[in-house]
Amino acid sequence: MFCADMINIFIFDDIINYSYIYLFILILYHNIVILSPKSLAKFIHNNALYTKGIEGQISSSLKGSRLFLGIGGGRRLLTRGVPFDVIVMIMAAEELKQRFKIKKAVILIADEITKINAFSLRQIDQVSNYEYMFFTKLIAFLGFENWSVIRQSDYISDNEYIEKFRYYVEEIENNPEIVIESINSSYLNGRKNLKEADQLYELFIKKFRKSYSNEHHILHFALELADIDYLLKNGGFKIGWKMPGPKEMDEQTPNQVYLKCNPGKKDKVFLYTRPGIRVNPIYFTNRIENTVPYICYFPGSRILFHPDENISKKLKLVEKNVQIRNYINNYYNQAIRHYVKLTGRKIKGTVEERLQLIINDFFAKNKNLRNLTPNFFESGVPNK
Repeated sequence: MFCADMINIFIFDDIINYSYIYLFILILYHNIVILSPKSLAKFIHNNALYTKGIEGQISSSLKGSRLFLGIGGGRRLLTRGVPFDVIVMIMAAEELKQRFKIKKAVILIADEITKINAFSLRQIDQVSNYEYMFFTKLIAFLGFENWSVIRQSDYISDNEYIEKFRYYVEEIENNPEIVIESINSSYLNGRKNLKEADQLYELFIKKFRKSYSNEHHILHFALELADIDYLLKNGGFKIGWKMPGPKEMDEQTPNQVYLKCNPGKKDKVFLYTRPGIRVNPIYFTNRIENTVPYICYFPGSRILFHPDENISKKLKLVEKNVQIRNYINNYYNQAIRHYVKLTGRKIKGTVEERLQLIINDFFAKNKNLRNLTPNFFESGVPNK
């Protein structure tokens, strides 16, 4: 009787021990991060903040490196506000960082690129200083770790950066077709009418070649490409945004130029988030307009990080347009869902009520920005 009981006890102990070992292996398996073309493609496919398309060659050595995303100040005009849509890029980057154990994330304020345009240097500095302060506060508000905000002007005089910049200036001057081929793929993408595409392409290329007289495009591309090399010295990810279908502007063109200038490199990957949206279309009346997520030219057409923002009033202008309202609801529902997932803050109400709560909460916790923002930007809220 004694022996039988002892044997049962030993067998029971073995079962418990093996159970612990199995549980340990299971936990270990779920914490193993494998970065591969398949795992990254699956991540992008299952994440509503990203659009399809991965450029560059994926290597497991990229795991644990760094990522960055750039914030421009405007090309036609200086930005007239910070759209809420920029949070989509930041949250998409944070989810990538967490999923693949990326050590560091950087937001780059592209103040030197903005200076290529015909704006007052004093105004550019004012806007870039505001953006630096805003994004530093926004990352703290979101509670994301291992993020930093830097300006191009912080390293523009670094010898290593200057060397890279000069290399790309020479490369583009000597091989303008590199840029033109990249623009070509953007312009022809999705166009069914080849004749229409050819006409548009010819018009744009004619304009592009003419612009070489003031070296605007050369400097712009060279700065962007040098940023990639400088900020991702040991490899990593650049997070950009991409327009759906035929497009004339997004971050795909400079990334393609980089890959053409650096064939065979396997240490940098380019990913794209959804573009921003205009909640009140300015060009068309019956369909949504995609646009740059971090630049605003028409404050009345965007949901903004502004202490005087009134989302209900802005959306009232399109309340009878079911197609646009449904798109707006879907776009911001996705953003809010990821916001709740990443911050753990549960918020209730309609889409516009939850957006308003997030914006109000941000400025309630950043009173200096609440007082400063109206001095830089208008809210664009309609009077009625």
